[in-house]
Amino acid sequence: MKTGYNGDVKVWLGRISALSSRARVVLVVFVVLGCGAGVWLVAKMGGGASAPPDNRDAARGAARAAQVAALTRDQDMDGLKDWEEAIFRTDPAIADTDADGTTDGEEIEQGRDATKPNTSADPQRPDDIAATLAPFISISEDVLNPALNMTEQFSRSLLPDIVGPILSGKSPQTGDLVRKASTLDFLQNPERIWVGAKQYSTADITLSPKNDLATIAQMFLALNHALIRHTTTPSDGQEVIINFIQNPASEEARSSLLAYQNTFGGLARDIIKTPVPQEYASVILAYLNTLSKIHYSLGLITNLENDPISALISIKALPQAQEEFSVVVAKAQNESKKIVERKVKELNDAQRKNP
Repeated sequence: MKTGYNGDVKVWLGRISALSSRARVVLVVFVVLGCGAGVWLVAKMGGGASAPPDNRDAARGAARAAQVAALTRDQDMDGLKDWEEAIFRTDPAIADTDADGTTDGEEIEQGRDATKPNTSADPQRPDDIAATLAPFISISEDVLNPALNMTEQFSRSLLPDIVGPILSGKSPQTGDLVRKASTLDFLQNPERIWVGAKQYSTADITLSPKNDLATIAQMFLALNHALIRHTTTPSDGQEVIINFIQNPASEEARSSLLAYQNTFGGLARDIIKTPVPQEYASVILAYLNTLSKIHYSLGLITNLENDPISALISIKALPQAQEEFSVVVAKAQNESKKIVERKVKELNDAQRKNP
């Protein structure tokens, strides 16, 4: 069924409005952390928890002023606050990050990617949309319907509800959820979350002493079979993740997310058992380490209620891991094709020598 861009956005907004209070905590944390560095500095200058009682009101007032300043600042005057630029990975000091003639704020309002230049002659279908949506994308005949990145959609739709009270002097209570200002660096560079993921080495895989064409072909055949057996489509996976974020207390939603996570674990286990010629060890290790990033990220998302900060970082990092996985799979399939071609040539040569 064909749907327009506006229709898609309405559907997503409807889903987002159903988010549980636990899931909204993730967004509260993001905003508070967005100005965490400034608050931390003010607290240090004011003496923090050890400040004399007479200074506490002044310290709280200064912290409030720092919050307001951080949330209202738009240094490049492009229509995006500096904390919004962190979400969209645009440059807060440059009004047109991708230098395509349209300001960052205007591009975001149009549902475009402000980090990639638009070179399309048709402003109704700028080519920077198609370049950055995978796997958040659906194509029906000649209609391209972008589904916005989950984190961006949450931020644009729900963060204003959090920012408003802060600006009016009614900052939400965050308690222990306010962590070190260094956490902001993880939110801006979410791929750093993978430091906790398992890193595979040659000690983890089954190296084969053989390096003949038949062994190599068998390895890639096993790899392709494992991929088909375990992997679901990216769109199915995103649906599972969104359903869980909306209903983190639902056992059904949690079970579906765990099952999705286990597809990557099962794929990794199958690959580990596959005999690998030394020549192709690096290919297999790249495959396994990318799977490990996805598996680890999904595990952190399942822990949303207990650790919302890590879950948010994982949501932001997951698309990059999925893109890396697609590249690794494509390379493996290309290698597989080359092996088949070499095998066919080998058989043909043998046939010519011994007709």
